Amino acid sequence: MYSRDEDVIQDLRNGSHKAFNWAFQRFSNSIHTMAYAKLHDQNDAQEVVQLVFKKLWENRESLPEINNFRNYLLTAAVNCSLNLIKTNYRYQSTIEKCADTQSQVQPPDLPMSLKEVHNNVQMALGKIKGGLAKEAFQLSYEGNSHEEIASKMNIPIEVSRSYVSKGRKLVKNFLNKIS
Repeated sequence: MYSRDEDVIQDLRNGSHKAFNWAFQRFSNSIHTMAYAKLHDQNDAQEVVQLVFKKLWENRESLPEINNFRNYLLTAAVNCSLNLIKTNYRYQSTIEKCADTQSQVQPPDLPMSLKEVHNNVQMALGKIKGGLAKEAFQLSYEGNSHEEIASKMNIPIEVSRSYVSKGRKLVKNFLNKIS
């Protein structure tokens, strides 16, 4: 659809969802591959893809002059990956402490009540890392639609769906670890 970087960048500056979707389709795999090479984790690599495109959308009106759009996005992905490595390092000891504490708790014999499920989800949201995915899942858990989440987070609806899905996986994985 776009043959020149200048055209897609100009359309992005003008708020074109079509240009954003084109860029996402064109570059998300390259960004994911690079992020995975740095992080060695599929979920973290996907988080980097989401962060890069969220920042691209949020800063679309003030994009600088870019000679090579792909390299610009990959550089953003490297920076996001390095930030995520720092964040993961900080949270690792917290997660280990939570896992140790939770492993001492005996699982209930009866199915959980709705209140217990709600309390466990709230605990998971308080303990997990996940940034934007966590925020989107929390908004979804509070009853917001994808359209409302996209509006509140200033992101396209497609990205909202992806964040909510990843947030669900993070909460599910956390709850599986503690049960």
